[in-house]
Amino acid sequence: MKMKRKKEKKKRVFEHLISGVMWLIIFTFIGVLFTSMFDFIIVINNRAFLQFALPLTAIFIMFITTLSYGWGLYNKKRFGTLNRRSMPDEVTLEDLEERTDERRGTLTQLQTQEWVEIG
Repeated sequence: MKMKRKKEKKKRVFEHLISGVMWLIIFTFIGVLFTSMFDFIIVINNRAFLQFALPLTAIFIMFITTLSYGWGLYNKKRFGTLNRRSMPDEVTLEDLEERTDERRGTLTQLQTQEWVEIG
């Protein structure tokens, strides 16, 4: 079946750009926290390392918390309050005919066939 879903090109590019920037930030923080890039601070002075690492960790945790809350708020605003734990309503052939370009015979055949070849 063909599903029609159009999205503005500007909006799609903006969403991909924001997603790419977020992944870049996450990978950068993981790289900073789990590589030996900042080992020189431990060698110089343990107290200096703690003065550097604790604020960085606190900022990172606050950033991730804010990002998660914002992402949840965005999803709630975009999709509404969806409840995935409830079963969807029954779909009739008339509903499918209204929402797709397929004929009733094709839809009946798709529902009754044991194997469906696509392509």
